Amino acid sequence: MSEKRLPRTTPEEAGVESAAIGRMLDGFLEKGVGVHGIMLLRHGKVFAEGWYAPYRPDLTHMLFSLSKSFTSTAIGFAVQEGLLSIEDRVVDFFPEKLSCRPCENMEKMRVKHLLTMNTGHSVAPQHMLGELNKDWVKIFLESYVDCEPGTIFTYNTCATYMLSAILTKLTGQTVDEYLAPRLFEPLGIHGWYFEKCPMGNATGGYGLNVHLEDLAKFGQFYLNRGMWEGKQLLDPAWIDAATAKQTDNQNHGETPDWKQGYGYQFWRCQPEGVYRGDGAFGQYCIVLPKQDMVIVMNEGTGWLQDPLDVLWETILPAVHEKPLPPDPSAYSTLCKRLKELSICPVQGKEAVTASAEYSGITYALSQNPAGIASVRFDFSKTNPTFTMELCDMPPFTRGIGRRSCTLPLGYGCFKEGKGCFEKQECGSFTFFYEQCASSMAWKDEKTLCMRLVWNTTPFIDDVTVSFDEQGIVLNWERNYSMDPNKAFQVFGRHM
Repeated sequence: MSEKRLPRTTPEEAGVESAAIGRMLDGFLEKGVGVHGIMLLRHGKVFAEGWYAPYRPDLTHMLFSLSKSFTSTAIGFAVQEGLLSIEDRVVDFFPEKLSCRPCENMEKMRVKHLLTMNTGHSVAPQHMLGELNKDWVKIFLESYVDCEPGTIFTYNTCATYMLSAILTKLTGQTVDEYLAPRLFEPLGIHGWYFEKCPMGNATGGYGLNVHLEDLAKFGQFYLNRGMWEGKQLLDPAWIDAATAKQTDNQNHGETPDWKQGYGYQFWRCQPEGVYRGDGAFGQYCIVLPKQDMVIVMNEGTGWLQDPLDVLWETILPAVHEKPLPPDPSAYSTLCKRLKELSICPVQGKEAVTASAEYSGITYALSQNPAGIASVRFDFSKTNPTFTMELCDMPPFTRGIGRRSCTLPLGYGCFKEGKGCFEKQECGSFTFFYEQCASSMAWKDEKTLCMRLVWNTTPFIDDVTVSFDEQGIVLNWERNYSMDPNKAFQVFGRHM
């Protein structure tokens, strides 16, 4: 957890009604928004915060594409230090990677086009991401750019990766290493982790993991226009340019908050002057300059417009110019509610008489999208557990060897256990992660239900296991995923 905590205050002292925060929580519930953690700041002080257990403030959380805003910030520092210009040509940084002359539009591409998602690709070369043994820079430079750079907005995670690669080429440091003395250390941000590509560059467009409070500091840093504790760390002109509308993105889908313009890896929002960094499944850092506010959220959500709609409808109308009179009753109700936020454990019976028949048996599984080779259940009365072993092959173990874990199962609660991977081995697109909080219950004598919360990620798995004399049928469903195989059925037999 971060060493330097932000100051705290009450909603009323911040000029916000406590009851409005309750309405916000109700709105999330009504729309099915899977919030994991939320923190609201005004005038540099936290006035409301809460985590849905088993998510906790001391855990980092995957940011996915919200990582892009940090990579953009690193480029801002590099420009400030004279290491590059946004007018520099992309190909000029990597002449050694060019085995032949690139296409004409690739030769025209500049750093500013990477920042604004105006590379000229009508379809981003996303196939390069996740390649385990290839040079992503070379793949990008050899990709065909069908439109002139600057003429078309195409959301392009590969473009952000190239910003990361350029920074490393210039400095010999990855994005997070470069940001450490310039941003992370001054703000008191600790415990971060950034995924790396096969060539050792930070993935740039995704892969950063930070604590929610540290994300709030990042938002406050932008709200302060690059100043922190009285020291100007980053040129305010860069902050202004990065968060302004640099390009039109009306062609980007139908959701209104994704059509308000795009800056340097920041999105513009519907309310006047508001901008955000955001990532898949609802990772948000929202800056509201007019209100002097920052709102940060971690989520596991599919329809990303919903949480923003809730904020615009409940919080914005409740913001007042001056502090409000104390409201002890509303504040007490809010504090109690925030403290009790939780994800519901799986429901059912604690034990069944038949469980002894299935305990201690290892089941070999048929081929499945998660790469699980085998599972075992141990139904101890005091400490039931679920063990799984992964196939020793990529992409399931990303080429790092066979992995297994044994997860404790809580009844009526979550018990936390070590996951399949070490932190530095985890990736945004692996199926399992470094830790998990698990709950179990029996639906009937032959049906076990489990809920597995990978609580440094957006992902929650609901698993139903049907037992019989022949083996098991395992139905696995993930809350949200970029993979179409988020739900699958697999069969297991006694080993």
